[in-house]
Order: sequence, then structure tokens, then C-alpha cells
Amino acid sequence: IDLEGLFRPLVEASPEALLLIDHRDVILYANPQAHALFGYPGGELTGSEVPLGQLIPMLSFASDRGQPRGGLDAPLKADRTVCQGQHALQARRADGTAFGVELRWGDLTGPFDRFVALVASAASDREQLINELTVARQQAEEANALKSRFLAAASHDLRQPLQSLLFINGALRRCNTSPEMQEFLEQERRGLEGLSKLLSALLDIVRLESGTLQPTMSDFALADLFDDLHRQFLDSANQKGLELRVEPVEATLHSDPVLLQQILQNLLGNAIRYTDAGHVTLRARIDAAGTLAIEIADSGVGIPVELRQRIFEDFYQVSPTGPRHRGGSGLGLGIVRRLAQLLNLPLQLDSELGAGTTVALAVSATSQAAPMPGSPMVGAPLAALVGRILLVEDDTAVRNALQQYLRLDGHEVIAVPTLTELECLLAAWERPPDLIITDFHLGAAERGTDAITRVEARFGISAGAIVLTGDTSSLPERVLERRGIRLLNKPIAGHLLSIAVQESLAAQRKVRSALDDSEQ
Repeated sequence: IDLEGLFRPLVEASPEALLLIDHRDVILYANPQAHALFGYPGGELTGSEVPLGQLIPMLSFASDRGQPRGGLDAPLKADRTVCQGQHALQARRADGTAFGVELRWGDLTGPFDRFVALVASAASDREQLINELTVARQQAEEANALKSRFLAAASHDLRQPLQSLLFINGALRRCNTSPEMQEFLEQERRGLEGLSKLLSALLDIVRLESGTLQPTMSDFALADLFDDLHRQFLDSANQKGLELRVEPVEATLHSDPVLLQQILQNLLGNAIRYTDAGHVTLRARIDAAGTLAIEIADSGVGIPVELRQRIFEDFYQVSPTGPRHRGGSGLGLGIVRRLAQLLNLPLQLDSELGAGTTVALAVSATSQAAPMPGSPMVGAPLAALVGRILLVEDDTAVRNALQQYLRLDGHEVIAVPTLTELECLLAAWERPPDLIITDFHLGAAERGTDAITRVEARFGISAGAIVLTGDTSSLPERVLERRGIRLLNKPIAGHLLSIAVQESLAAQRKVRSALDDSEQ
């Protein structure tokens, strides 16, 4: 039987492109389908010395065992002559156009040489779809990364002028005693704080919708979170004549403390806004099954049944008679809904028209929860402390406004814009500052943590510090968490900064008093 004469028509009639390549990557044979696939006139490839790299640039068989090079991991085995599996590469037609090709190959041994048989076909629709989806995913990831960088830059650049205006407003309200001017300045303060909250809410929604905001889970004490929230909202409640009750339990939670705090901040702010008399309560409760729930309850206006789901929509605000503006942006509860979904925290709302509202979050506790001994937290005014404050801020407007504001509180404030000027200042100082207030980002490459480190190195102490930032990424929290430094997000109202300064000065004096006692 003429085997060669029998098999040649079969190879010529094969629906797939077949090629035979020698150890030099020269194409010794190509059937008609190979000519059609790669766009060459009939017979031009057969018996020619066209190199394989002219058809498939990233593939080469020029090696001792005919295994491909160019970064492709060939599944050839020493004891197998047939290639298992399929590979997708980019090929090139005779006219230079690129296309996807699926390849299989096998190692053949002849009387005098070693060859590789190659089977090629155009990439299938499925393979083409996979390639397109891969490219689309890479483009989406690049777009998200670009959006994250844009949001960080835009957030910082927008928050800086707002922050300087808030400090200037606070200073003017203290300097001017005219009732008429005080009313104008109070209206300005409300407008600036409203703009600040709206900016923060819009940036938060963009980060949530784009997927760039991801939780960082950790274990933390519930009592510490409640204590921080109590300090933040006590003044707001007092201004409206409301009683702010905070009732924690002893428990350690497992969640993202920053995002959980943001949820509770929005809920507390909303409760105070819609309560005209009575109380707002932040409490933790344990049910019979041991599940821990955080609740925000108020004695406010309540929500009609038909509107309870709509309050979590963006820009929707309700009152007993329907939509009404009450000083908020209408975005806070929309952010609460998104953050609760992100953290997988079931959200429940109960309300009675005219009798108040309770919002509950079921949270995960990593330790046995138990009621805390003693009375609920109540507001106690801080003793007025003054100190020597080192201010490091590279933005001129914010630096000048904050310096004047702190001086009106009675503090001695020494301000510098850069670490270079800080070094010159520290060389002349004989005693450390009572408190450091610094921006997180100082120019393009320096950080406020560097300023704190240099003060500590100069005087050999652990310095009390507050870091301000307009950076909405998780970077400041990650950096400062390891050092236990207090972080405040810009823009911050002047009275809240004053409270933070008082608390930091009191804590620092306790630390230094304890050190003095131990040295005696």
C-alpha cells in the first residue's frame, strides 16, 4: 500500500491548518488550510524557508527537544510525542494584520532530524470573548485606579480652602461681639459646614459606587467607639437642648472601625437633626441568643410607614407631612445603606409617627458582651487648658487661619510649613511642645508623621499629636493606627478641633505627670 499517497490527500483535506517545522524554525510543509489561515497564496509556504516567527512572532521551536521558547511553557514530556492542551497566541497574516490563533503541537523524530508538527486554527468565538473580557477588565481596573488617584487629589484640593474658611469663620465669631454680625457669621458657618458635609458625602458615594472603597477588618473595643462618638456629638445635642445618652457594653467587635463609625456618625447626625425635644440615645443591646445590636433611638418626629424605605434613597428627606429640607444634604442615609451592605451588617428601622425612630445594626462580637457597670456617659465640660502648640501645615491659608484660631483659644502657636524649617526651629528649642498639630501630607513627599518623629527624636519623648488630613483613602488610618496618633479629617469645625486639642493636652499632661512621678 502506498501510505504516502494515501495520507497526503488526508492532510491536504484537513479542516485545520497543519505545518511541519524543523529545528531551525523553517516551515518545511504547510497544507492549503495553513495558507488560507495565514493569508499566503497556495503553495508559497510549502517547502519554503519562511521562519515560524514570521507567522507567530512569540513562538519558537528552535531548541534541543523542539520545545517552544519565547516565554511559553510547553507541556511536552520526554516520553510523550503528542502535545496535551491548547494555547492561544497572537499570529500575523501575510498582510501584517494580527489575529488570535489556537495551537497544538507535537514532537516528531525523523531518520536524520527532529521536527515539530503544528496544528493551528483561528481563535474561537469563546476564546475571542475571553480575550475581550480580559482586556475590558484590565481597562476597568486601570480606570478605577485612575479614579482613586483623582478622588484623592480632588478631595484634598477641595477640602483645603473649605478648612481655612471654617477656621476664619470661627475666629471672626470670637472676635466680633456685634449681635447682627454674629448672626451673619453663624449663617456663614452653617453654609460652610453644609458644603463640607455635601462634599464629603458626594466623594464617599463615588468611592462606594466605583468599588474603590474596601473594608479593612480588625478587632476593636465597642466602648472606645462609643466614647469617641459621644465626644463628637455632645455639642450638637446641647445646642438643640437635647439629652445625648450613650450606653455601651463590654464587647470586642470585628469589623472596619472607620466605616462602622461613619455609619453611626450619619445615623446620630440624622437623629439630632430630626429631633426637636427630648433625647437621642446611642446604645448596645444583647438579645436572648447573644446577638449584639447597636441602636440609635430618638424622640423625634418619626417616619410615616409608606416613607420608611425611601429615606435610604439619595437626596430624599422626609417629615410627617412629606419631603422637607431640614438642613441636611439628603445623602447621609444613602451612604449608611451602602456601607451597611459593604460590611454585611443587617439594618433595621422602627418608627412611630410623632414618637421617634430607632435604627439598629446587628454586629459581630468576638468576645462575650456584657453590660458595663456605672451610669451612661453624660456630658462634662472640659477644663480650659492652654499649651504650647507646634503647627506644621504646608498650605498657607490653612496654616494662617488655624494659627489665629488656636491663639484665640489662648494657646501659644508656632507654625512652620516644611520639615526643613522645623529642623531649624527644633535646634533652637530647649523644651518640647505640649502638642503637635500637623497635616498628613506635607508637599509631594513628606508626611506629618515625619514631623512627629523628628520632635520625638530631638527631645527623647513620646509627643502628643493630632494629624489633620483631606486624604479620603485608607492610607492615613493605616499609617497612624500603628502609632496611636489621633486623626481628624478635613474640613473640621473649629469647636470640634478645640475639643480635640483640650483632650489631647489633658492626656499629654497625665503622661508627663506620671513620668515625673516615676523619676522622683
